[in-house]
Amino acid sequence: PEKIRIASSERLVGNGFNPNEVLQLFLNDTMLESITTDQNGNFITKLNIPTTAKIGINDFQIKRQDGVYESTKLKINDSLNRFYETEHRFGITTIPETVKLEDTLNISGTAKAQSGVILSFKAGNVLENKHVVVADTAGKWIYDKTIGSDILVGVKSIIIENDQKRILKNITVTSDFVFQMTSLSNQYDIGDTVTITGTAEANQKLILTIKDPKSDTILFDTIQADGSGKFEYKFPVTSTFTSGTYAAIVKTLNNNSEAAIFGIGSAPTDKIVVLLDQLNFQTTADLTLRVVGPSSSTLNVRIIDSGDNIKVTDTLTTNSAGNGQITLDLNGYKSGVYRAVVSYTSIEDIAK
Repeated sequence: PEKIRIASSERLVGNGFNPNEVLQLFLNDTMLESITTDQNGNFITKLNIPTTAKIGINDFQIKRQDGVYESTKLKINDSLNRFYETEHRFGITTIPETVKLEDTLNISGTAKAQSGVILSFKAGNVLENKHVVVADTAGKWIYDKTIGSDILVGVKSIIIENDQKRILKNITVTSDFVFQMTSLSNQYDIGDTVTITGTAEANQKLILTIKDPKSDTILFDTIQADGSGKFEYKFPVTSTFTSGTYAAIVKTLNNNSEAAIFGIGSAPTDKIVVLLDQLNFQTTADLTLRVVGPSSSTLNVRIIDSGDNIKVTDTLTTNSAGNGQITLDLNGYKSGVYRAVVSYTSIEDIAK
């Protein structure tokens, strides 16, 4: 265009980039949008000049995937009409960089009044879910959903689009827990393959244990997360497996741990797995007790000394994925061996 103006929408054409490269477009220190080049390294997009842009010379930058910036100067002129309505211009008003499991993800923006906006959530090239929201009569839309605990942590791509434009954004899903794992299926039968997947630190070595319905260890192995932190472990279900509820427990070399529950021959029933980040504690330290058990439930916690005296009675509440934790002050404890007993109705697990 001859003149670039505030609140205008300008056609931007680029070439000479890497194929399928993710680029971030900045005006001064404000990121306008993320785009992806085509298989030839080219792109065409509409650049929306924000109403908050300064009149005069501005820095326009393209951040490449390797962190290198391509930059130029843009002269931005005042809008032809200061009172131009921008409510119906398609765009994003708010989107967080990170969100925790069990927290609410809030994304808002503007679009044509009463038009549909599609939000597609992807992990890598895998489409995880898709939602449609509708802009109100003022052209404003909002996406407001809780991130369930069954969602794997990590970077997620969100494609936000209507019938005219699409915008790519990345957010990072985090967790209060050290790492995350799940069983690919809730129930397996003879002849099936049990598949345990999860995320941990990149290239981290892990120790995996499978416990049967009697909590006896039937399988012990070491695995390693890949460069993106993902790990997977498979084993066949043979006729030697008894029917019941099993637990897969994965530990790091520094004793951080996670567990997943699944059934063989029948659907899993309620089971509790107590996880400790270490086995020896100083009396001046705090004990963090993590539990995998029945979802959205209140579990009883007791600390019992070697003389069978109950030192502490408390409760913890699990989230929708069955994860929960409690921190106990060990000040005043005498040296010795203690048992942490976590129970719910008729089931319990014990850690020393």
